[in-house]
Amino acid sequence: MADASNPFFLFAIGLFFQLFFIHLPCKHVNIADMKRYAIAFILLLASLCSTAQVTNNAISFERNGRVSLGTPHNSGASVATLQLWMNPQHWIPGANIVTWGNSLNVQLGNPGQLVIKSNDNILSFNDGNLATGNWAHITLLLDGNSLSLLVNNTNLQSGTLSASFTTPTTEPLLLGGGFLGRIDEVRVWDFILPADYNRYWNNTIDSFNPQWQHLAGYWKFDQTRLESNVYDYSEKENNGTFSANGVERAAVTDNPKFTYRRNLAYADCSRFFDRGVQHGQYLKSNVISIA
Repeated sequence: MADASNPFFLFAIGLFFQLFFIHLPCKHVNIADMKRYAIAFILLLASLCSTAQVTNNAISFERNGRVSLGTPHNSGASVATLQLWMNPQHWIPGANIVTWGNSLNVQLGNPGQLVIKSNDNILSFNDGNLATGNWAHITLLLDGNSLSLLVNNTNLQSGTLSASFTTPTTEPLLLGGGFLGRIDEVRVWDFILPADYNRYWNNTIDSFNPQWQHLAGYWKFDQTRLESNVYDYSEKENNGTFSANGVERAAVTDNPKFTYRRNLAYADCSRFFDRGVQHGQYLKSNVISIA
């Protein structure tokens, strides 16, 4: 059954209304009109089976589950930004969220607390958004001897490391290990991500993002038909792998702070090819109306 909120459906119905209730009774149909109605018919058919967008998937972890994301392309650097969404099903102190060699380990601490380890340093941060069954976005800013944490892009907390942080050169970035819950939208940047655009904390990003070239790795977990378990959307080819057991891809329907929406693009068919349109931007839309 067609989705009545689908712009394909609404656009096509509008054109058919013009055809059958305005033009045909008046016999004012010309060749150009017929082309438009042919397009409308195609769109109407598409509306019967189209969906809003790809499904927002996360990785669901059992306690024995791990995901390896390879070695992001900023190895040996003293600066990095790590971002991810997390939702613990049960709060298990000591459960690993992220492990990156000896350079970085993010664990659950006491309820409402994250424990971050870097070499011999141990720092603890508390935030009210860190809770069982709640999605929280983590941004970790790592700059030499300085470490800062934001939860949902607020409540900036900082600490000092006695030994400078350095991204590992050989150890992979690992997710999970004792963690029971879900992790989504993992990004590693090769610099300290500025506060512009709220650090993109509640949006997906693509190659039109102004900081795209600074991504060292980006794992959305949305793909379902590729050979790799986990595809690196940064195009740096840090494709990941699941452990043999304890991990699976799961649709996210309970994160109101991070939702996928329809994106409608409009094109004038008669002028589409001679206006210098960036066709890639149209491909980023999940619904296109053509007239």
